Amino acid sequence: MAVAKGWGGDLFAAMEEAIAVAFREEVEERRRQGDRPIEEDPEYKGFLDRAMNQLFREAAGELEPPDSEP
Repeated sequence: MAVAKGWGGDLFAAMEEAIAVAFREEVEERRRQGDRPIEEDPEYKGFLDRAMNQLFREAAGELEPPDSEP
């Protein structure tokens, strides 16, 4: 994991690991049940779209509080 240690680093590393584990488990569960891959799930695509939009705004210097989005 590429998270710097120090102020909050351990916490963020633990969060990153937990998310990675949950994602792998979801992918495996979908495979076992014969469900469509997570990459084809509309809810997942929406999640990625929102995250990418937030990153783009941040990079452009237009970071808004998450609760201000429609």
